[in-house]
Amino acid sequence: MNLFHRLTPLGLLLVASAGLIAQENTGTLVGMVRGEGKKALAGVRVQITSPALLQPRVVVTNDRGEFRVPLLPPASYVVAASK
Repeated sequence: MNLFHRLTPLGLLLVASAGLIAQENTGTLVGMVRGEGKKALAGVRVQITSPALLQPRVVVTNDRGEFRVPLLPPASYVVAASK
């Protein structure tokens, strides 16, 4: 058995366990901004604030009025939208 065959299982184990070590407790905030008549609003600035964040997170809605803010720590958030 050559060195490659002996090291491959160990390498796979290390790669697989690296994901377990790096796991974090975060969530994703998703939403939709609608105007009068429930029309989706594109290009709206959405700001997410919380004492759990070092600074506010800002995203812009897509053409369907949707926004997504990933990797948020568990906390209470204030969400504000402005054009």
